[in-house]
Amino acid sequence: MGPVVAPIGPVPVTRAAEHHEELDGHRGIAAVAVVVFHVYQFCNVGHFLYFGTPAYTLLNSLDAMVPWFFVLTAFLLFEPVARSAIEGRQPISARGFLTRRAVRLLPVYYVAVVVVWFSRQQTLPGDWRDLLEHLTFTQIFDEKRIFYTIGPAWSLSVEVFFYLALMILSVGLARVCRRLASRKQRISVLAASTAALAAVSVAWKTWSFSIEHRPTTGAFTTWFGPMANLDIFAVGMAIAVIAAALGDNRPLKPRSRLTLRLTALAILCGAFATRQANAWSGVYFTSLCAVGFGCLIAAAVLGAPEDRWGRALSCRPLLWLGAISYSIYLWHEPILLALAGWEGLVRQAPGALLPDTVIVVVVSILVGWLSYSLIERPTSQLGHVFGRDGHLIPPTTGAGGDHIEWESFRSGNPF
Repeated sequence: MGPVVAPIGPVPVTRAAEHHEELDGHRGIAAVAVVVFHVYQFCNVGHFLYFGTPAYTLLNSLDAMVPWFFVLTAFLLFEPVARSAIEGRQPISARGFLTRRAVRLLPVYYVAVVVVWFSRQQTLPGDWRDLLEHLTFTQIFDEKRIFYTIGPAWSLSVEVFFYLALMILSVGLARVCRRLASRKQRISVLAASTAALAAVSVAWKTWSFSIEHRPTTGAFTTWFGPMANLDIFAVGMAIAVIAAALGDNRPLKPRSRLTLRLTALAILCGAFATRQANAWSGVYFTSLCAVGFGCLIAAAVLGAPEDRWGRALSCRPLLWLGAISYSIYLWHEPILLALAGWEGLVRQAPGALLPDTVIVVVVSILVGWLSYSLIERPTSQLGHVFGRDGHLIPPTTGAGGDHIEWESFRSGNPF
């Protein structure tokens, strides 16, 4: 779930860039909320804290922040695909896309997985299957090990499979849309494809719960796997299709955007309040939350960025948290478990929720910042040496013949 990294060099300020800044604020909020959720889970000893109160309803549903990440990712990645298909252009290079994603996400992920795995092995070879599955993003198919090493990493595995599906889909959509003369028909094809993905996912959840009787509190590979999350990605893709179809037109006025945001809050409150384990409300909880977050994102990208909400979410602290959100997300659970070993610092007790939350959030942000500065940001610059087709850009030689530079290192954000 890599954040939208701020450009290194000066680039022209565009309407899209401003909207993406607000979405970076979304990432910062979601990342911190996920940390709070896992501290809450950690402190639940013997019973659910604040059960029956609004605090329980909120804290127990903060895992909905992961669908927020998914909707954001789907929108950001599918919008250029949708624009290309609507305009009848060649599909985006699968090699180029996957290369940039790999350079952006894999280095810090592999460092985190290897460090955490080795730190927990008493003797070697240890649970080598767990390490192999995390390195190949296949732990989401292992009911036993899905949450081993770095528990939240299951969502990164789901995203990797979404990347692969997105590239296959983009090639197919480009071929179909280039044969259609009408722009309206191309938009219809994109909309139908997105709706089909959502329908398949909803049908999978319905079948799993009603026919296979898989409980929502277990059967992890069912409810955390790619099939169960396709409808969430489809929400972000639907917003991307709308934005691509509108082009540079951003029709939403302040009142419409406020209505969308209030609708989003109402949907999320309803999802949080009605959620029950092993019930239909639990089956479709993430789907409903995705719709709510989709409304928030639509309000951000389909209107002018100068409103108060947009400025508030584009403030420097939130942009900074958004930039380091991927590292925060990767490291916060290992940090929580490591701090629990320091007696008196983080305690697994109901009464320790507030101090534990403060300590873990602060340490996770600090470690996330260090990880971003020392690993994530430097390695992400390697993306500049690859062209849009995924091939290395040859070095250029200066006039004196002795100065060689990679031109793409000077081009700012590769995404």
